[in-house]
Amino acid sequence: MGMANAYSMINQELQNSVSEKEYLEKTNQDFKVKEWGTTNLAIICDDKIFVGVDSRATSGMDKGFIISETAGKLFRINDYNILGAMAGNAIDCSNTLTYVKRKMENLKEVMEHMRNTKDAMEIDEIEDLLGIHFAVDEIEDLGIHFAAREAKKYIDIQSNSFDGSPLIIGWEQKDERFDPHIYKVSKEDFIIESTRHELVVNGSGGERAALYWRQHYKPGNNSREEILNLMKRTLSYVSLFDEMSGGIMRVVEMKPLGYNEEYNQQVLQVLFDHYDHLGNDLSSSLFTLWNNTDGAYVHELNIKVHESFIEEFEGYKQSVVIRKNKKFIIRLLHFEEDCHVDLALKKVENNHKFWVQLNRQPEHLVDIINT
Repeated sequence: MGMANAYSMINQELQNSVSEKEYLEKTNQDFKVKEWGTTNLAIICDDKIFVGVDSRATSGMDKGFIISETAGKLFRINDYNILGAMAGNAIDCSNTLTYVKRKMENLKEVMEHMRNTKDAMEIDEIEDLLGIHFAVDEIEDLGIHFAAREAKKYIDIQSNSFDGSPLIIGWEQKDERFDPHIYKVSKEDFIIESTRHELVVNGSGGERAALYWRQHYKPGNNSREEILNLMKRTLSYVSLFDEMSGGIMRVVEMKPLGYNEEYNQQVLQVLFDHYDHLGNDLSSSLFTLWNNTDGAYVHELNIKVHESFIEEFEGYKQSVVIRKNKKFIIRLLHFEEDCHVDLALKKVENNHKFWVQLNRQPEHLVDIINT
C-alpha cells in the first residue's frame, strides 16, 4: 500500500470515529444521559501506579437511580502501559478513548511502514493528508503525553455535547527509563500529575475519596500491600455514602510494561474484609434489607423511601442502595451522629410486628415505615 493511501485511510477512519459519535448522539439520547457518577482513583508509587474504579452506572436525569452494577470503567488505550478510567457520560468517554486508541495504533503502523520502506515523505505532507498537526517527537514517542493531548483535542471538538472527564494513566519511556504520569482531561481541565504518592481523584465520589485518603494515608515508606488495602477501603468508603458509586471495586496495578488486576470484589465483600477500619464510620447507620419482588426498583421508589424516612425519623440524612438483585435491595440508611439510631430501628420492628399480626404482607417495605 502506498504511503498516501495509508494516510488517507487513517484520516477517513478518524473522521468515521467522529461521525459514529454524532450518530450515537442522535439515536441513543435516552441512553446518553443515563451513564453518570463514579469514583476513579490513581496514585503513583515508585515503580508502579495503582488505579481504582467502581462499576456502578447511574442516571444523569434521575440522580442515584442505578442503570448497571457491572459497568466497565477501565479502557485499554494500548496493550501494555496506558489505561483510561472513565467518569461521566459513558458513550462520550468511550468514544474519546477509542479515538485515541485507533489514532495511536494507526500512526504506529504508518511509522513502522516509513521505517521499513525508508519513505522520505515530509511531516507537512503527512499533516495535510491526515488533517492534523503534530511534532516529530509525537510520532516517534506515541506514549502517554500523545494520548492525553489527543483526548483533549477530541473533547474540545465535541465541547458542546461532551460530558465527562477521563483519566489517562501510563508511562513515558525515555531511553531506558520509564516515568509515570496521570492526566485528568475534560472540557475545562488538562491536568498532569507526576508526583509520587499524590492521590488523583475523579467522578462523583472524588471529593469524599480524597478526604478519606488524607485522613488515613501515612506519608513515608508504605508497602505495596498497605497502598493496595487503602485503595480498597477508600473505594468502599465512598460507595457507602455516594449513591452514584458502587457495584464492584476494582484495583489495577500498572507497571512500565504491563498491568494486572489485583482486586475485584463487591462493595459488601470489601466492607466485610475491612470492617475493622470502616465500622466506625457507620456508627450512625443502619443496613436494611428490602423486598424487591412487590415493587419494581424505580427512581420514584427511591424518592418515596427517602421522603418517608425524612418524615418519620428525626435525624435521618440519606439512603444509599448498596446492592440490589431481582429479589432484594440492601439500603444503607445514614443518620446524624447524635441521632438515636436504635429508636428508628425499634419503630421499624414494631411496625413490622403490626403487619405480622394482620397476617398480611405490606405492598412494599416502605409501608412498614409509615404504618
